[in-house]
Amino acid sequence: MGKKFGKRKVLPSVSANKTWFGSISGLTFSVLFLLIIYFNFSKEYWPENFQLFDIIFIGLITGLFSQFGDFLESYFKRGLKVKDSSNFLLGHGGFLDRFDSMYAVSFATYFYLLLAGFYG
Repeated sequence: MGKKFGKRKVLPSVSANKTWFGSISGLTFSVLFLLIIYFNFSKEYWPENFQLFDIIFIGLITGLFSQFGDFLESYFKRGLKVKDSSNFLLGHGGFLDRFDSMYAVSFATYFYLLLAGFYG
């Protein structure tokens, strides 16, 4: 989305193709996607004291930390002067390029749920 509509780059020295429009769109869609899930699935699948605030906050965490993970991995690749993190997934930049966002999101979401009292 950012490639088509975005003009202003977020961190061009780290990741040349990321735009502010794409970043804000990703953040917005993360929240909207979780809201759709929240309102369309039975509450019996959610933790007992799970509130709308938690869904919105997790959507924000997902949107922000997925971009953070992507930027962090791009930063390391730039520092090492490599284009792809491996040859494992040809044409996709390697294994880390496909999953860098998920690592950051998983840790951030887990710690939010832990600190909010949903685990432990």
